[in-house]
Amino acid sequence: MKVLLSIIAILNIVNGDLYLQGCRGSNNRLDEPSRDRANGNRLFDSQNNDRGGYNVGKLSYYVGETVPISWTNQHSAGTYQLKGSELIIQYACDYLMRDGTTTNRIPDRPTQCSNFDCDTDVEYGRHESFTDYQYCKATTRNKGLFTANQDLNGNAAIYTRQNPQGTRRGYECPEERDYYPYWRPSKWKDIAIFTNQPDRCAAYQAESQNVKERYYCKYSDAYWTDVLQGYVSTATGDLPITEAECNSSYTFMATTNETLPKWSWTMYDSFGISEPDCITASQTRDNHHGLIGGRTYYTYEWTVPDEVDTDSETCCVVRMRYNITTNDYQGWASDSSIQAGIDFLNNSNVTNPDPDYDPAWLKIWEFYNLTYDDVEAAFLYPDDRDGTAQHDARGYVFVNNPHVDPFGWQFNYTASGTTTYFRMQLQLAINTNQFGRTFQDRTHCFQIRARPTWIDSSADIQLLTVQGKRGNIVQVYPATEYMFIPQPLTVAVGDYVHFCWTGSNTNPDNNDGQGLDGTDRSNLCPLTQPQYSKEYYSNIDGNVADYDSGTVGDLGNSYPDYIQTPEYGMPSYYNYANIRGVTPSNMAGFDINVLAALCTGRRADTYINEDYEDYGLFDFGNMKQMDDEGTTFCIDPQLVESEGQWNFICTRNNAFSNRDQKGTLQVQNTKGTSYTVGSSGLSATSAGTGSAVVIVNPGMVESGNTLNFDVTTWLSTGEQSTVVEVTGSDGGTFSSSSLTSGGWIEIWIPYTPKSLHTPDVYYRSTSTDSWSKYDSADIEYDSKTNTYYAVTNIGSGGYYKAVNVINGWLMLVAVLAFGCFGAVLGVAIYKKCNMNKK
Repeated sequence: MKVLLSIIAILNIVNGDLYLQGCRGSNNRLDEPSRDRANGNRLFDSQNNDRGGYNVGKLSYYVGETVPISWTNQHSAGTYQLKGSELIIQYACDYLMRDGTTTNRIPDRPTQCSNFDCDTDVEYGRHESFTDYQYCKATTRNKGLFTANQDLNGNAAIYTRQNPQGTRRGYECPEERDYYPYWRPSKWKDIAIFTNQPDRCAAYQAESQNVKERYYCKYSDAYWTDVLQGYVSTATGDLPITEAECNSSYTFMATTNETLPKWSWTMYDSFGISEPDCITASQTRDNHHGLIGGRTYYTYEWTVPDEVDTDSETCCVVRMRYNITTNDYQGWASDSSIQAGIDFLNNSNVTNPDPDYDPAWLKIWEFYNLTYDDVEAAFLYPDDRDGTAQHDARGYVFVNNPHVDPFGWQFNYTASGTTTYFRMQLQLAINTNQFGRTFQDRTHCFQIRARPTWIDSSADIQLLTVQGKRGNIVQVYPATEYMFIPQPLTVAVGDYVHFCWTGSNTNPDNNDGQGLDGTDRSNLCPLTQPQYSKEYYSNIDGNVADYDSGTVGDLGNSYPDYIQTPEYGMPSYYNYANIRGVTPSNMAGFDINVLAALCTGRRADTYINEDYEDYGLFDFGNMKQMDDEGTTFCIDPQLVESEGQWNFICTRNNAFSNRDQKGTLQVQNTKGTSYTVGSSGLSATSAGTGSAVVIVNPGMVESGNTLNFDVTTWLSTGEQSTVVEVTGSDGGTFSSSSLTSGGWIEIWIPYTPKSLHTPDVYYRSTSTDSWSKYDSADIEYDSKTNTYYAVTNIGSGGYYKAVNVINGWLMLVAVLAFGCFGAVLGVAIYKKCNMNKK
């Protein structure tokens, strides 16, 4: 048991909620035409309120595509008010995973499913498998865990502190849900972990099932098939969770009259994929489903991995869990460890405790310099909370709604000449079930498609989609109103934009919005130029360039740009008056048919690229408010060919009274990202194809410190190398004060090599300084992207580039080799000539 505890993160969590927004979360919804979900137990245990989630819609992404996963969490992340926060993003793909067609929970009895097979009964939504849940019922719960004073209703893994009654949610195993990293196999692959203790990252990444195998006690095929018949009728928790117990002589008499083992200790291989990203949690406000600062939603840019199954029948789901560690007791062994700070020794010593009366043996009073005598009455007289003995106690114990006295004998009253002292006790709103709590959300099914063969392997694919749903801010909360994300979408010339969003036909009919009641739709049209100069007005957008310097379209307008009346066929876009030097151009160089599809809903479903002549255009019925358009709009990734900035609008949903659905596409020749690194270091990472790669080795950052910096790669420099800029995360000067003495950052600069040359790295402090040699560099090659890199170590901010210089040794070797070749060739020719003469 101690071995198991060494990898268990006991997360002590306060009340809060988590909702996936950009990569739309379901919160167990399906297609309910109501604001409340129909069944919170349909697929998983979210612990969120019934109003959350988006109705089902069909989306698809491509291998290698960048998908923004955004969310809101009610209680804070980062160090604001809380000691720690843990947010974990995972995904799973399975051809039997599905959304289902009913809000009813999938049965646990095969006799209630079609063909006696619940895994294949398409009526019900399914994420985990039927067998997964049978094993959860059959496996003993980890009795080394801290369960406080909760009275768990059984010994199987379906019973946890948060789920003491073993309530079933789909086929989710409650113990796997509540604890991370889990010690038994799980189908969920890790994408990223956010923690405000980056020193913990090394342990998280090492224990991830992405890279580390799992062991578990597995039924023998004969016992599973012949005796259990693939079904565990009672949650007995018979399967051991330790190797010694599993390998003991647990046998049964088979139908062949043989004595066979019931089970055996079995290894489940790791997923064999990259370890998850581990990132310092950004600070968010408490009691607020809002932003992390400025106008930014908490967002992780997920690059869809290439190991996923791209079969059209395969469903993929993103899952996110949210844990908030308070400082009321020791949740972790240390800031760099994922070992439990408390365990079963801190549980109530009552056999069947009542969480309202029997305290856990958690010595909270010692944190306040109190002694056991100050709280003894809570243990000796638990049922008499209002009695004299407990009134004379301080109440600093871990029990539901404790009555605490923070003052001592400070209050008194005098009657008949006698002064009586008394305690002023205050009741705390604590539930030992919910005080340790995990929140969760999952998306509906989406499909992963193979990367199109006509997209160059060096190009990035960026998703532009729609977040939010129909209704005003009160009606849709805790979801959001319509908005385009990312906002802005920043891409580089040569990359691709994938336009893909989905809506619904089953929103509540009385929700505010345009078009047919209950429907969700979006479109994307270019905005016209500003009608007046903004030279003397503040730029409230902050990230939008000066309109006089080339931005196309004004976010302050509510009308799309004028479109000429077509003779027949597709209209013409961008007939701007030549205002302030803005040159009319198609947005990012996109084909006119694609722009028409985005704006009018006229579909170009078979359109692939500019070389494909049969566009396969489809018109529908009433399209002025997109009513007869399908709920989902997705077209193939579109090549970005023109540098510039374009603003656009959704004509259907831009109801100025209560919502503003607009967006921006920025096309530039740079790629960049921000990094936050702790002492555990940073694995090789980049901001996308063609950008610099950054590595910070473990131990390069002082323990307890974090290093924050931005890396920007200038792609089109007209030289043999890109230019890489390293700055502070706030745009200021990069500070290396968090690095250890002599510490460095390893940086890989993309460049074009030349024969007989090796790279030197040149440096300048600012963009106006002259370049000077910084250091020689090593050469690395990435066959996947066909990119060469000049690799060096840096310890300060500024600009870096690679320059090819003649390598004297290589030149000498080449000259000698050429000379030797010439000599050999000369001798051969001389001999040949002499032979001919003879």
